[in-house]
Amino acid sequence: MQSTTLGNIRRELGALDESAEAYRRAVECDRRHAQAHGNLGVVMSDLGNHAKAIACHGEAISLDGTNPRNHFNLAIALYDAGDRSAAADAYRAAIAVDDKFIPARQGLAGVLRELGDSEGAIACYRDILKIEPKHGTAIHMLASLTGSGLAAPPVDYVSELFDNFAPRFDDHMHNRLGYVTPRLCRALTDRLRPSQDIFSSGVDLGCGTGLAGEQFRDITGFLCGIDVSREMVAKAREKNIYDETEIAEICAFLETTVRRFDLFVAADVVVYFGDLSRLLRAIAQAANSQALVVFSTEKYDGPGYVLRDTGRYAHAPGHVVDQSRELGFSVLAQQDAVIREQNGEPVAGQLFALSCTDI
Repeated sequence: MQSTTLGNIRRELGALDESAEAYRRAVECDRRHAQAHGNLGVVMSDLGNHAKAIACHGEAISLDGTNPRNHFNLAIALYDAGDRSAAADAYRAAIAVDDKFIPARQGLAGVLRELGDSEGAIACYRDILKIEPKHGTAIHMLASLTGSGLAAPPVDYVSELFDNFAPRFDDHMHNRLGYVTPRLCRALTDRLRPSQDIFSSGVDLGCGTGLAGEQFRDITGFLCGIDVSREMVAKAREKNIYDETEIAEICAFLETTVRRFDLFVAADVVVYFGDLSRLLRAIAQAANSQALVVFSTEKYDGPGYVLRDTGRYAHAPGHVVDQSRELGFSVLAQQDAVIREQNGEPVAGQLFALSCTDI
């Protein structure tokens, strides 16, 4: 159907209102077109109209309840609307239609974890590994829930996580999580840099959609954004913040690039690293003399670091300081900070600033 195709194209281009209108025309032409109802529901979710999204997916299911994707999309809309229990039921309905539909099992695991049912989430991840033994997300999240920590998550876990998150990332971080880490990193940087100085070359590690890049653009002559998620980089490119963007794993990029940077920013990125030694070595390799490194961590009161059941790592402040100094960095500053909210509770973190003067 032409209107459905046009809606798909408009959505890919980010023209959500126009995409929604095209899908509406498709529905008007054929009220029994389940896919058109479902597509309209997806765009309504993108636009933040959760009630309309839920209604559209419900209509798609009434027309074609044998398509697991319809139940899956309903689950996402219900989750975004804040109804975790109903979302879990919709994920279960998708699995009942197709018990090998991994996205539904993965979604159910995430919801159960948030609802406090760790055993149910563990069972879901184990079921995924029976279907796909090398599934990176299942491996990582199972480790986080069972305490069998990994030094670093599989790369495909991080890329999949943020590819799926990209369409609603900015709204979620600002309006649901009270995300202030990029602003805090900029404030710390301003404290340390001589007045009015501009960094000649900076890199935003794990740039995502560009939230940190927006904070640092005006004090960086050349600014590069790096992220492992293709969809997040696409969102960043739409904002025209960076002089250059790369889709790459951070350490691999730093270890191979011929560029040298004066400023490294990693806002809410170290939480996806356990052992920091490779990351810090890679930064040192790509750093100009006296380069500044600014990053955030989640704070851990025990020794070393820990993989939490959120799938993110938390680091003991002393451990970060020790690893940094061992690899030749000077620690210019460290400070406590609330970096975001999680389930309505503040997340305790720290900000660090390092200098490469000793490298």
